Amino acid sequence: MTSHWPSSRLIINIKDLLNVHRVEKQTVEFKSSWNKGGTSWQVLHSICAFGNDFLNDDGGYIIIGVEDKPSEDGQVRVCGVPAEKLDKIQKEIIGQCKGNIKPCYLPILSPEVYDGKHVLVIWATTSENGPHECRMSAKGEFQYYIRRGPQTIKASREDVTRLHLQHSKMPFDDRI
Repeated sequence: MTSHWPSSRLIINIKDLLNVHRVEKQTVEFKSSWNKGGTSWQVLHSICAFGNDFLNDDGGYIIIGVEDKPSEDGQVRVCGVPAEKLDKIQKEIIGQCKGNIKPCYLPILSPEVYDGKHVLVIWATTSENGPHECRMSAKGEFQYYIRRGPQTIKASREDVTRLHLQHSKMPFDDRI
């Protein structure tokens, strides 16, 4: 099966990413869809958190088209994303990031094919101009987000202080 998308933009093979990380963890998050039941806000919060890179994990990956719970045998369950919706979803993600994360932060988007199904990998690298805040909801206030284990959470006041210190100390050579 060929695709009209360019070759992968990831530094890790999609098979390795899914097989090494069979359950969600600090640097990987699975979502079955982009915009079902409020998942778009969860995805934006995680993009913001990965960009903030609170624990210096070099950001992380959000994979759309994969169930967040593994099968009984521990394998990932790829439900896929309809190929005809991939371009639209990518445009929506970029638009939502531009409108809801400040200062502006844009992740790397890479459509991939795994086991004959299309998935969209959002690669949120460590930001060099953070820390970032994201709206809590469509008309909500801005909030800082971080990753703690497999969860994206609102940063506490102490966490925000630490984020500001971390981002003010990033050496020039470590910036992208």
